Amino acid sequence: MTPTNAKRARLATIACLTATIAGCADDSPLLHTPSQVGIAPAPAFAEAADSARAAARRLIREDHLPGLSLAIARNGEIVWTEAFGWSDLSQETLATTETLYPVGSISKSLTATAAGLLYERGRLDFDVPIQTYLPDFPEKKWPITTGQLMGHIAGVIRSDGVAETLRQSQCATAREAMKAVADDTLVFEPGTRWQYSNFGYQLVGAVVEAAAGEPYLEFMDREVFSPAGMEQTVPDLGDESGESVKYDRAAYSALRRGHDIDMSCPMAAGGFLSTPSELVEFGLAMMNGQLLDSATLNLFWTPQRLKSGAPTAYGYGWNVQNVALGNDDAANTRSIAHGGSVLGGRAYLMILPDEDMVVSVMTNSDGDVSSLARKIAGFFRDSRK
Repeated sequence: MTPTNAKRARLATIACLTATIAGCADDSPLLHTPSQVGIAPAPAFAEAADSARAAARRLIREDHLPGLSLAIARNGEIVWTEAFGWSDLSQETLATTETLYPVGSISKSLTATAAGLLYERGRLDFDVPIQTYLPDFPEKKWPITTGQLMGHIAGVIRSDGVAETLRQSQCATAREAMKAVADDTLVFEPGTRWQYSNFGYQLVGAVVEAAAGEPYLEFMDREVFSPAGMEQTVPDLGDESGESVKYDRAAYSALRRGHDIDMSCPMAAGGFLSTPSELVEFGLAMMNGQLLDSATLNLFWTPQRLKSGAPTAYGYGWNVQNVALGNDDAANTRSIAHGGSVLGGRAYLMILPDEDMVVSVMTNSDGDVSSLARKIAGFFRDSRK
């Protein structure tokens, strides 16, 4: 797309994004949102990629997204990456496949992996009270274990939205971040219910730091990111170069530039920046045993059970379920996945072990990208038939 046409498309995009009427016409220039290809699909995947491009542009139009980026791997290697739209509307900066986006709660999967590495090395026991590693954390009515925190069954649910998550302005260490819940009361007996908790994963980050005997971020960088080839993945401290502008919603769904936020306190739960390609590399490293051994992976990718015996749909740091893909009539495909949502960003990472496939989609606004990831997986799975 030429610069002139790109500018026209951008102006059309802004007109649609800020319109107070519902949607844009089917022939909107948004359907021709500019894109930047990182890895071009091989001829065998050309039709699948074309279908995915149309679905991506449709999502951009319908959800009024400024930018979107995706990556997919088949049979152990990344086969296609592409970025759509803009990383900065006001500066007319096009998104590229190297643009950084917030990963949100996919950070929990990254943190859980660090805990798994310490578990394999005999430095972390998932079944003992967390005071074993955090002796200054006050005891509660019931004991809490790291495994319960990782499976969201620990009763630590003081996660009442972004304001609650960010009630500490800055944390020098992961252990400092645990102070946010030090005086909180458990809202249910651990193991009796499942309830998603950001603060629970702040505690997991503190446990990782204590068990590792070094700063959380240093351990993450050396033991998780480097082995997985995640060279661009960094903590979001509100001042990173190469990051997309975060957009949120004002009145009538108009986009507005969001504020940069230091995510050092909720880092272990949702504070990293990355690209779809690097999240896919992480998924591949998990699937091929490059990070965790098969026994640990099986533990992480098995739904936790409550004391009643009822299963949850969550393992250690991962949602575990069966999904319907492509032309399937039923949810027959095993999916290991996690989504992420913060102010000004959404992300989704899906690992399909039986299909030897990993998909990631990210955006710099609040549109739901999980359905697009599943569509892409369906297009590429069915392309083999």
